Amino acid sequence: MAVNSIVVSIVLDGQNYPEWAFCVQTALRGHGLLFHLTDDAPVLADDRRNAADLKTWQINDGKVMAAMVNSTKQSMIMSLSKFNTAKEIWSHLKNRFVQDSGALLHTLMQQTHVIEQNDMSIDEYYSAFDRLMSTLLSMVPACTTTPCPAHQFIEKFFTYRFVMGVRAEFDSLRARLLHSSDTLTMAKALSELLAEETRLKSMSYTTGVSSHSVLAAAQKPRSSSSQPCVHCNKTTHRSENCFAKFPEKLADFRARRATRGRGAGPSPRGSVAVAATSSAGTSSSSWVLDSGASFHVTSDQSQLASTTPVTEGASVQTADGTLCYITHKGSLCDPHFTVPNIFFVPELSMDLLSVGQITDHNCFVGFDDSSCFVQDLRTGEVIGTGRRRRAAPRLYILDTLRLPSSTASPARVLSAASAFAASFA
Repeated sequence: MAVNSIVVSIVLDGQNYPEWAFCVQTALRGHGLLFHLTDDAPVLADDRRNAADLKTWQINDGKVMAAMVNSTKQSMIMSLSKFNTAKEIWSHLKNRFVQDSGALLHTLMQQTHVIEQNDMSIDEYYSAFDRLMSTLLSMVPACTTTPCPAHQFIEKFFTYRFVMGVRAEFDSLRARLLHSSDTLTMAKALSELLAEETRLKSMSYTTGVSSHSVLAAAQKPRSSSSQPCVHCNKTTHRSENCFAKFPEKLADFRARRATRGRGAGPSPRGSVAVAATSSAGTSSSSWVLDSGASFHVTSDQSQLASTTPVTEGASVQTADGTLCYITHKGSLCDPHFTVPNIFFVPELSMDLLSVGQITDHNCFVGFDDSSCFVQDLRTGEVIGTGRRRRAAPRLYILDTLRLPSSTASPARVLSAASAFAASFA
């Protein structure tokens, strides 16, 4: 019997294959057609007694093919046109998106080691963790016994890791959950953490406690005195140099900067526009991905190795026009980061990793609604991972990044920064 059309409620975009595959299998199981993903077409008998059954099979197989094609993003559809059966399409997509490789396994294990709740809600944290867990479990060989002891052990390990990654405010519940390890399941842990999150939120509303952070420029005063400007109340400059009160000084500054930019070569003095936030709500050890930064900058020199002074007078210009001078350059090298050519800017309030400088290493930077990653285009290896903060501002924070070697030197980076500064207005 031929079936009605099959609807798959999710579109395969190349990043969500596990979710898409589950929806396809569930839809086909509801129509009794799951076998079309694994079985070959029946062969027509010599006496053609099964001709009607064969025709019904072909019609249903076409509907399964249509369901998969219609739930695939448009740019991928033509790659499926060479296949004649649903089984062929299913096998092709599985081979394409389910990678059983040592490099992928290593990357997934690294992500499992570093993933934590941070600024995500419990539900968002579980969604990110479940996506990682599903990908890893898909690489485990099928078990012949039910329940499978190996799968049970792996799932219990993931449950412990999930519970260990929640924020400190759940410490008491975490201790209680881990104490009941014999009966602990992922479902139980998720249910109790969601309930505790609701309780903590209700207490926050009752006491009127709230927190927020806003986008801002560098907040550290450059003058020796912390007294605010009498004209605009900012502490980033002295009253006699206030652009708001003396617009002619702003015009003069821009003219001198434009003159430097028209010289024969890039001036050693310059500025770049960077996105910065106030330090409130952002850990001092957080490295923020910034598409507006021309180079990597930090306000903590202790994080840098092999630092050398910068004497060219290069500077960073923040969103409000404040100039913050670069004093040193060095490299970041610790268990989670290997990043060369980072500039020390004492007056900034954040540590920023430039998207542009990362891509100069022949890397691709990708984002989705909850995470980000950096991929080495030469090897295909994922060399950096991070997550998106859910609190405002919704920044992308890198947890790990190991950049490959590059021919770009610190001198070239400074030269490029100065050239950029000359044209920035």
